[in-house]
Amino acid sequence: MTPLSQQLSDLSTRVKHTEDVVTAAHESDRRKLQDLHGRLSASVDASSDRMGARVDAVQGAARSDWDAARSSVSQWFAGRRASADERKAERTVHKAERRADAAEQDAVDAVDLAEYVLDQAELAIVDAALARAESTRQASRDTDV
Repeated sequence: MTPLSQQLSDLSTRVKHTEDVVTAAHESDRRKLQDLHGRLSASVDASSDRMGARVDAVQGAARSDWDAARSSVSQWFAGRRASADERKAERTVHKAERRADAAEQDAVDAVDLAEYVLDQAELAIVDAALARAESTRQASRDTDV
């Protein structure tokens, strides 16, 4: 298992990369955005594979919960991509403007979801630290007896 400190460092690097994506979007650098799109799609697939490997290591109810959460998030993003594909088929300027507005809203929604997941991760980290502290306290109390 990767240490929590390393996972947080990796997450920090990913956040910096996300800032670079936002910069490219603001600069409207189409070639750079298309390149980023390809790399990000591959990264999403790799992340899904990593989560799948973690889920395989988890037993029972926890595995079922992970499967349900991953499936739900995957379905949500698949719906966003399907909507985006439909919007790409539209050809008029007015429709293109609506398509851009909807795509921007999808991005806002994805960031909101990411913030929620990060909040949940922070809570899980605190819960884990509290559980470890309680375990250590009980172990030291048991050895004092």
